[in-house]
Amino acid sequence: MIVNDPPIPFKIVEVTTIVTFKDDWDEKIWKRVQLNAKVISLFYNALSVNEYNKITACETAKQILDRLEIEHEGTPQVNESNINRLMHQFEIFKMQEHEKITDLMTWFPHIINSLK
Repeated sequence: MIVNDPPIPFKIVEVTTIVTFKDDWDEKIWKRVQLNAKVISLFYNALSVNEYNKITACETAKQILDRLEIEHEGTPQVNESNINRLMHQFEIFKMQEHEKITDLMTWFPHIINSLK
């Protein structure tokens, strides 16, 4: 459902996009619209209040997924910047004088897991 956006059928008349009337929908279209509503409901129920506030303006499940992907994974430029930052942290990783070995053992896996 998320991949095959939009669930509501459109007709293109010359250069204008017009939403078709519900009376013109066949059974297949109704099922797609209902499935989209179910997926949206799943997102609404599964997400925290902060996440919910980010997606309330979205009208389709595909829009919700796209918004959440950008929010959590970032754009390709942000991802590359994060990878560069983490690689730099990995390359200069060493124990500081004031650190305990337990601090070191928690921070190193954090860098590695973030890079994965």
